Amino acid sequence: MYNPVKQSQDHDPEGKYIKKWVPELINVPTIHIHEPWKMTKMEQTFCGLVIGKDYPSPIVDLTESGRKAREKIWGHRKHELVKEEKQRILKVHTIKRTRKRKNNASE
Repeated sequence: MYNPVKQSQDHDPEGKYIKKWVPELINVPTIHIHEPWKMTKMEQTFCGLVIGKDYPSPIVDLTESGRKAREKIWGHRKHELVKEEKQRILKVHTIKRTRKRKNNASE
């Protein structure tokens, strides 16, 4: 599942891209650049930034939305049709290989 904070941390660890294209965050220290809304009021003041005024507050709780998405995705595994399809796929893609291996081994 896509997590924009994790992607940002992985691909722009120092926040250079963020600071270039989001000038409101230019003074935010690297430690907070990927989640500036987690800064204390005092830290925001030092950066000349007020979350919710100068930079928007988050509109999605990534932890909660990720949990709900995982529940939905993994919840499908319990459905009978999904279990049947899994067996069908395994049969189609594994039986032939096993037969070929057995045939090659006996030759």
